[in-house]
Amino acid sequence: MADICDSFDTTRRIYILYIDDDPDLLIIWKKILEKTNYFWVDVALSADEGLRKMDEDRYDCIISDYQMPKMDGVQLLQFIREKNETIPVILFTLHHHVKNKIEGLNYPSIYFLEKKTDTQTQVASIIRIIMTALGNDSGLRK
Repeated sequence: MADICDSFDTTRRIYILYIDDDPDLLIIWKKILEKTNYFWVDVALSADEGLRKMDEDRYDCIISDYQMPKMDGVQLLQFIREKNETIPVILFTLHHHVKNKIEGLNYPSIYFLEKKTDTQTQVASIIRIIMTALGNDSGLRK
């Protein structure tokens, strides 16, 4: 993973909000991402909790499951865009057709990852997406 981040300013950490209704996945991904030393991860067990946290703090990026109780990814994106029009959002989904549905909404900075069991590949993909979305000079948190 180090080669992915060679051009990244390692004096700053990226502040991520991770939203998922599966507490085990939240714990696993928080540990994995924070272990890279490039990220600090806050977690939320529901879309509603994630939106409340967005009111209380500033995040550089949001990672979220697409399929959650009470609010799906499309609804969540609509609320996120009301709060912040440009924050990068990475959606985990099991279904490829979701991408077409959301792309039709014409929201900027939306990225998709299919849920897979190969965690190492997904970590590399997440890092690559975040670095692409934020760039190296985006005023990231120290």
